[in-house]
Amino acid sequence: MAGGSVHESSLAELAREKQLVETLYRVAQAVAERSDLHEIVQVVTDETTELTRAQFGAFFYNVVGRDGEAFSLYTISGVPASHFDKFPMPRNTDIFRPTYEGAGPVRIDDVLADARYGHTPPYYGMPPGHLPVRSYLAVSVLNASGEVVGGLFFGHEEPGRFTEDDERMALSIATHAGLAIEKARLLQAERTARAEAEARATAAAALEFVGDGVVMVDDHGVVRLWNRAAETISGLRAEAVLGRAIGEAVPGWERIALDVPIGEQDGIPTPATLPLDTLDGREVWLSVYGVAFSGGTVYAFRDVTGQRTLDSIRSDVIATVSHELRTPIAAVYGAAQTLRRRDVGAENSRALLDIIDGESVRLVSLVDEILMTSQIDSGKVVMSRSEVDPRAVAQAAVSSAVAAGEESSIRIEAEEGMAPVSADPEKLRQVLANLIENALKYGVNPTAPTILVRVGEVRDTVRFEVIDGGPGIPRHEQGRVFEKFYRLDPHMQQGARGTGLGLYICRELVSRMQGRIGIDSGQGRGSTFWVELPRY
Repeated sequence: MAGGSVHESSLAELAREKQLVETLYRVAQAVAERSDLHEIVQVVTDETTELTRAQFGAFFYNVVGRDGEAFSLYTISGVPASHFDKFPMPRNTDIFRPTYEGAGPVRIDDVLADARYGHTPPYYGMPPGHLPVRSYLAVSVLNASGEVVGGLFFGHEEPGRFTEDDERMALSIATHAGLAIEKARLLQAERTARAEAEARATAAAALEFVGDGVVMVDDHGVVRLWNRAAETISGLRAEAVLGRAIGEAVPGWERIALDVPIGEQDGIPTPATLPLDTLDGREVWLSVYGVAFSGGTVYAFRDVTGQRTLDSIRSDVIATVSHELRTPIAAVYGAAQTLRRRDVGAENSRALLDIIDGESVRLVSLVDEILMTSQIDSGKVVMSRSEVDPRAVAQAAVSSAVAAGEESSIRIEAEEGMAPVSADPEKLRQVLANLIENALKYGVNPTAPTILVRVGEVRDTVRFEVIDGGPGIPRHEQGRVFEKFYRLDPHMQQGARGTGLGLYICRELVSRMQGRIGIDSGQGRGSTFWVELPRY
């Protein structure tokens, strides 16, 4: 009989060992098949609860977020997880503390009768609605370094349910659980690091196609990112900048650095417009701002040099047009006010009317130039094509360009029997008249007062030339004289009037007649403006 009892006991022990081995195998399989830490911990909780024959079990474990903050999670077995939603995490009571300190297993036959129970506020025992725990078993879960990463807790509503064998089983599972948690965390950390690296690589690749310059500088001021747009805007190659302090790598950066607005990650500041020197000596104006983050600062900038130039031109245009309008308006107003006086004689009245007439013509011409420019820019210029006599159109241009008594200062040279030109007659007359007016304004020289208008055939074109003997135009300015609003004397210090639109209009009209326009000039040797149009 005694032999039979021993045999049955041995079989029971073997069955328990087999159960432990099978449980450890399932835990190991769960670790191998799963990567989610919470899923692995849930498997451990369920398997150990069943192995220890507990009525319910829980695994409380600690995790550390990406910002370094530590917090606790848990899994429940034997009861719905929602049962614990209203309860706080296990408190630092005399019963719980040993498990979280790694002091060894805690096994209590009857919690309510234990001397350590009921001394901790605010509940002085179990919170209302807590599971009816009487038998209690808890083991610490340690990682390979011996640090406590959590605890396995088991309970039963009947006293005296857990044995030394249950404690041994729970300890064995806890050892494997600690290793499983560490492995899962390492895999998760590796996966997170790989995902972040891939995200950074993707972001860096995407930034190559962004139109704005993007620069990342670390806490030490060293450039870690320099995208393609930054290269284009600054003229600095990435390999010449990366790994160097931004103040050393980017000319002029230290001069503007203090004026660059820096915002935080949750807000973008208003950009500042600042000048930056480039390696080729150009000054680039940037609209730039920065955003600080934990590892340094990201700067974004775009080239607004053209916009700034346009703003400057716009200011000059407003000043020029205002000046050009103010003078004739003031003259007309003054003459009209004088005429209203009764003591103005007939001779003075005629002179004042001449002033009103001349300045009114000037106003009309100014308004016509502005309107023509607007039509050109909006593509609304109407062009006609017909057979035009070159000599006749040149004569008409001279007649419309000169004021009374000034025709003697203009001479025409035109070949006999020239082929007709294909053009819009009115637009061609306007172009030639504009060139002649410019010559009268800027090209008259006391020693060479005559303006020459020459017309002749050149290959398959007819060439019109307006030649003056004035001071000439410097070579470096000749490429800009046909630009909109450009003036060789922008501040009108030489007294010559004009908006800077005339030559721009000439270029655009000639282009629309399939012709060419240009200039031959030099400092001190006069200027020749020429127009070539196809023969009809």
